Amino acid sequence: MKFMIVACILLGACTANVDDTRVNADGKPNNIMTGSDANPAPGSIANAGNPNPALADFIPVGYTDELQPMVQQLCTGSCHTGAPAPGPVTLNTAETLKAAATQAAAAITSGKMPPNAADKSEADKKLLAQLAISLTNWGRNEAYANALSDFTITWTPAVSGLANALCISCHKGDQPPAGLRLETQDQWKTAMPRILQAVENRKMPPKVDEVQGPRLLRYLRAWQDQGFP
Repeated sequence: MKFMIVACILLGACTANVDDTRVNADGKPNNIMTGSDANPAPGSIANAGNPNPALADFIPVGYTDELQPMVQQLCTGSCHTGAPAPGPVTLNTAETLKAAATQAAAAITSGKMPPNAADKSEADKKLLAQLAISLTNWGRNEAYANALSDFTITWTPAVSGLANALCISCHKGDQPPAGLRLETQDQWKTAMPRILQAVENRKMPPKVDEVQGPRLLRYLRAWQDQGFP
């Protein structure tokens, strides 16, 4: 597994917490997070974009394919592009985002940023919620990966964890919905064209939304591109 591991400075140095059960002994992050991280506090903005905790937290985060597009849409259109940016905090590069990731996630979750958060559309509120979650996971558990392709996505524990959280409660046994049984790696390989189509059309899994659906789709396509390891 290849990771881009970069030291950051935010009120002091921060590094991966190797005592955290989500982080391997070598300091590299696990591919899947624990369930306790998938439950934001009631009433927090995270709930706006968190209809399914597994989709919110379990998928690895990359800068170029996830964080950068969200930051460009929500943060750097007219602010946070460089001096004299508010704060002054600049967020328009991977390096500046790393330095401010913790405080940015906290500001979004608390509702302090952006200043007009309460007036945002529901779609933008969901995107803000996902941005806060992704910023937190990127540093604490994802070792500042540049892209999703930095991860080797494996059936165990990564994809099987999502399968258990999202699919297997229904798609099992002799008469699964739509004749789609998704209990094993081979079953997923065979069914992948149907799975991708269903996710793209937001027909499955339950409660997938316009923010999380594309994340899951990228993740499953990356696993497919890697040959279903």
